[in-house]
Amino acid sequence: MDRDATTRTLIAIPGASNLEVFRNIGHSPHLEAPQQLVDRWIDFILDDFDGYDAVRRRALDAE
Repeated sequence: MDRDATTRTLIAIPGASNLEVFRNIGHSPHLEAPQQLVDRWIDFILDDFDGYDAVRRRALDAE
């Protein structure tokens, strides 16, 4: 995906402020790069959550 196509995609999604592109990953990031995908999900879900740091520490401590 080239930079222009990425920018057009981002602009086309109402309310979107960020578009994640996983380099060298195909259509199955859950199989090809599961940790990278989970890290992005957690960042997205907890982006504006006040208790983010505490939740992240607990999750990392559980590993």
